[in-house]
Amino acid sequence: MILEKLILNDFLTFKDFEYNFQNKPLQIQGLNLTDIGQKANGTGKSGMQTGIEFCITGTNSRDVRDAELINYNKSSAHLELFAYCGVRKQRLHIMWTINKKGSNQLSLEIEENDKYEDVSFSNINDGKKFIQNWFGISKEDLFNYFIINKTRFKSFFRSSNKQKVDLINRFTDARVIDGIEEIDKSILEEKVSEKEKIVSKHIGAIDYIDSQIQTVKEHDYESDFLIEKENIINKISSLKNKNKLINEEIESIKEDIQECVEEGEIYDSKYSKYFEEKNKLETELEDANKKLEASELKLKQYDELDKLNDKLDKNRKEKRDLISTKEDYRTKISKLNAIKRKLNVILGGSITCPHCHTKWIEDADIDEVNKKIKDIDKGVSNYDDNISLIDEEIEKYNKKEDSIKKDIEKSEQKIEPMKHDIKKNESYVYTIKEKIKDKDKSITEIGKDIFDNERETQDILADKNKLLRQISFNNDLIEDEETKKDSLKKEDGHKEIEQYEKDKKNKNKLLSKSRKELSSAKEELSSLIEWSNIAKQFRMFLANKSLETIQYHMNRFLSQMGGVNLRVEIDGLKFLADGTKKEEITAMVERDGQLRTFSSFSGGERGRLLFASILANQYMINKTHPYGGLQFLSIDEIFEGVDSLGLKFLVDAAKDLNMTVMLISHVSDEETDADTLTIVKENNISKIKE
Repeated sequence: MILEKLILNDFLTFKDFEYNFQNKPLQIQGLNLTDIGQKANGTGKSGMQTGIEFCITGTNSRDVRDAELINYNKSSAHLELFAYCGVRKQRLHIMWTINKKGSNQLSLEIEENDKYEDVSFSNINDGKKFIQNWFGISKEDLFNYFIINKTRFKSFFRSSNKQKVDLINRFTDARVIDGIEEIDKSILEEKVSEKEKIVSKHIGAIDYIDSQIQTVKEHDYESDFLIEKENIINKISSLKNKNKLINEEIESIKEDIQECVEEGEIYDSKYSKYFEEKNKLETELEDANKKLEASELKLKQYDELDKLNDKLDKNRKEKRDLISTKEDYRTKISKLNAIKRKLNVILGGSITCPHCHTKWIEDADIDEVNKKIKDIDKGVSNYDDNISLIDEEIEKYNKKEDSIKKDIEKSEQKIEPMKHDIKKNESYVYTIKEKIKDKDKSITEIGKDIFDNERETQDILADKNKLLRQISFNNDLIEDEETKKDSLKKEDGHKEIEQYEKDKKNKNKLLSKSRKELSSAKEELSSLIEWSNIAKQFRMFLANKSLETIQYHMNRFLSQMGGVNLRVEIDGLKFLADGTKKEEITAMVERDGQLRTFSSFSGGERGRLLFASILANQYMINKTHPYGGLQFLSIDEIFEGVDSLGLKFLVDAAKDLNMTVMLISHVSDEETDADTLTIVKENNISKIKE
């Protein structure tokens, strides 16, 4: 599999970025024209790797939220990656949209036979799983051997023993026997243990039967017979005594029932009496209601007072209308007087000619002003006349109102006896209703007494019936015990011994069978243990072969770097002289015949050793991959102490790999060659230098 193209829009410092991957090793360096003091830093060269990483895994190793990968104050960023698998003849097109608000979006397409088809999945996690399954490489392997940075990278030389063992197990061919000595052995051990428990169980059962036979032989059956007979006689006597006590209790219950009956008759008599008295009161109430209705009807038919009140309301309304009209006239008079005052002010400013004694007003006609004043006086006089007429009318309405009030007072004196009669009848109705309430209360209370008495009677009868059933049950028990006493016979234990002997014979047969099965299971377990030891030795052999292969390829890549006199030696798994197994893997470096640890070498030498280990392990992963693996390698910030010249040397060493290799350099070098790709950042936008 190869990566073909990467597209980044508004991602980190990339605005509209498109890159076609080259099938060769390149040193990636930067040139910062935005922040001059930064030189190669902050140009975006690591952003290319972050984009690839996010497209394949949906995560980033920058320890930031996805939204912080968006640039230029945009609301989203768009990423695309094209990958091709020559074995399957398929092209995978990955499209990510990172949103500042809301969830990210993922779309996938598969191109096959020059035709793209959308990949359907239920959620983003399922889409990520599809991408991982398509590449067939775990995240751990991607971050250690394909897309490498110091955040997630685990060096082979500094990894734990478990991590080294896990790595080797992936390359060994021992998967078919993996775990056989653990799983199958435990199953057979459990089987043997189960068979041993069954054998012990049968032996215990036989011992128990023997003890029971001995117990039967030593048993005193004559004594059992006499004791059992005496127990039956005592039980019969006890049941008869119980029946006698129950009959006495029944007689007492009969007296209680008679008391309840007599008490119930008294309650019934009171209940009838209260109902009769209540019926009489209800008849009285009916008569009183009729008298009250007649009084109310008489008052209702007397409508003179209502007519007088309506007449009074009408008189008052007409008087209010006149008063309102009078106020309107006064308002109009006030307005006219205001106009008149303004006109008099104008007249006050008139000028008299000294020769002809003629008066005149500047910008006005004095005659016209005098005419308006006369018209106003006339209008005011008319309004005054109307107000006088209205006052006369209001006085008439006042007199009429006094007359109506006197008539109302006379009418109210006429209906006063009617109201008194209604009030008297209402009081009488209320008194009767209260008496009826008292009777209802008495009826309710006596009804409760009747109910309680009936319930008490039922409970007493239930107790009586329960006692009668107990007597019947005891009589049945007495009859059963009499029958048992008549049929009682002496035993000698012969039948029990025969049954125990029969059971013992069956148990011996089962014991013999179980012992044979136990012997067979032990033989099977012994055979498996022998096979397990062989399997362990074989798997150790295969694991060591994998170590030898990894060691071979590390040294092969070291030798291709030229001028390097370093050689890796990996000490693997082995059986010691005492028969124990050594499971510790150590990686040492040999130079000039001396073995030294990885950490003892210089930064440049450690960089070459790391590069060789990465290439060797990637080679092993791709070799064992069903689709040939991923022919791609991007490395950022793991070669501590390696300068730009050292990285160029590593680029030269990777030229024979026939795949895309990107070694990101954080050292600026303005002199570029064909093996260098420069990312320029200008005006906060990153792009490839042309």
